[in-house]
Parts: sequence; structure tokens; C-alpha cells
Amino acid sequence: MNKASSWLIGAITFGFTLLVPCGAAANPVVRGDYPDPGIARVGKQFWLATSERYRGSKGVFPLFRSSNLYNWKRAGSAFRKPPRGTNGSYWAPEYFRYGKRTYMYYTARYRDKLCIASSEVTRPYGYRDRGVLFCHNRGAIDPFVIRSSGGKVWLVWKSQRNSKMDPSRIWMQRVSINRNSVLGRRIKVMTASPRGWESGVIEAPSLFRRGGYWYMVYSGSDCCGVNCSYGVGAARSRHLTRGWERYPGNPILRGDGPWKCPGHGSRMAVGGEDYYVYHAYNSTFRKRSLLLDRIRWVNGWPTIGNGFPARSAPRPLVG
Repeated sequence: MNKASSWLIGAITFGFTLLVPCGAAANPVVRGDYPDPGIARVGKQFWLATSERYRGSKGVFPLFRSSNLYNWKRAGSAFRKPPRGTNGSYWAPEYFRYGKRTYMYYTARYRDKLCIASSEVTRPYGYRDRGVLFCHNRGAIDPFVIRSSGGKVWLVWKSQRNSKMDPSRIWMQRVSINRNSVLGRRIKVMTASPRGWESGVIEAPSLFRRGGYWYMVYSGSDCCGVNCSYGVGAARSRHLTRGWERYPGNPILRGDGPWKCPGHGSRMAVGGEDYYVYHAYNSTFRKRSLLLDRIRWVNGWPTIGNGFPARSAPRPLVG
């Protein structure tokens, strides 16, 4: 190696060091093609599951484990074989803690419909499928389960409509965890705007409570492929099932530089800070890796970094 080559390598290494400050977590935190992450904290461990096309022996729903949100290790798959009665479209797994038990809700195709189903996590690497929760004639995807202030459990989901002429909607409906069934009537809480950045599509709701508001971080617009325009928006309400208003500065996250079409993530509170784990395409548009960004709060609204995927994020202070 000559002196010029040594200098060049040193300069590149030094430049990379500047791009990733000490004490920061470099993005992506998971390389590969692992879209639609769902995340939960169980004890001192973080669990993460993602969508993935079924590939025989690799199983369904890749799993990862971490103790800090930025160093992830593959931990097999939720199911070795597709759940009984399903035939594809294994999307958007999300966790829900109910007492001492953990459940995973997910999307799958049953016969000719997109449905929402559930499973119980019986041990760190064991998932017992509980079957279909419900189906919808227009397709039901992207489940998220949350408990209200009064203790009722609600399923939040998206009806599969994706056009300016027929915009998608976010719904809520009460759910019985023990009986694995929905209760009462469904409530429409948001409809995608046919204009602006949403372009008739909203999906991937992630809800949480902070202060006197319920917050929803969601994704919108075209999710996939080289012509995608995906991004992330925010909404809030004083009441879980009504009165949702969008952040006037939406979208709070959109693609730029090496990362395109970011979205479909999950929020996690760690050490007094809020973080967002989400997917984004690399520059080739062939794979969606997982990125980590910190949520910042401005005048009662969540924002993500400078509005674009960060090269690195402050490392969560895990207690």
C-alpha cells in the first residue's frame, strides 16, 4: 500500500468518525430487508418482529432481540411454518403486553381476504398462534393494540383502500384479549386526505399517551418501489376514539440522501426520551433496512430529527 492510499483510507475513516459522533447509534441498526417493525420491551430486553416474504425454512416474521435498541441480534422467526389457513401477506407484526403476557398481532391472508390475527408469546422464542381475530371485506391490515385510560383494550387498524378516489381509513374497535375477538362497533378515527403528501393513503398507526394527549404516529402515501413517496405524519387528540387533529407541519419524516421513503415504525420510550424504529429503502430501492431516530417535542407535537432519516441517533440510556 502506498502513502497516497494510506492517506485516503485514513481520511475516509476520519470522515466517517465525524459523521457518527461518539455516543451515537449509526443507522441502519438492522441491515437487510426487514420492513414494518413492531417492538416491545419485556424486562430488560427489547423484542422486534418484522414483515418478510415467506421463504420456506426461514419461517414467518423474523425476530430480533436487543438490550439497548441499537445492537440487534437475529433470534429466529415467530413461526416455523405459516399459521394454519393462511396463504401469504404476512405483514406488520405488533406486540401488546397484557398483564404478564405478551401477544403479537399481525396481518395475513386467509382465503381471499386480508385479515388480522394474533398469537401469544409463550417463551422468548416461542409463539402460539391463536387464529384470526377478524376480517374485513376491503381488507384489514396494520394492527395496533392499546389500552385506554379506563382500562378498555382497543384494536387500531387500517382498511385496505389506497387511492385518491377511495382513500384509506384508520379504525378502532374494542377487543377481548382472552376470547381473541372484537367487541361492539368499529369507529372511524381518520381518513386519508386525497391531496397533499398523504395522496389518499394512511396506515401503520402507532399510538401512545403523553401528558394530556393521545398521539398517533402514522405513515402515508405510496409505500413501495422506485416511485414510492412514503413519509411519516403525526396526529393527536384529547380523546382516544375521536377528535384527532393532524400536525400542521406534516410530514414529520420524509426521504432524503441515502434513505428513501421512510415509515411504518413503532415508538418506544426509553430513559425519559421517545424513539422511533422504522424502515427505509436504501439507494437501490431493493431492501428496507431498520433505522432509529429520536423523537423531539416542539410545542406539544412530536418531530423526528430534522425531518429526514438521520445518519445516527443518540444512544438510548437504558435503565
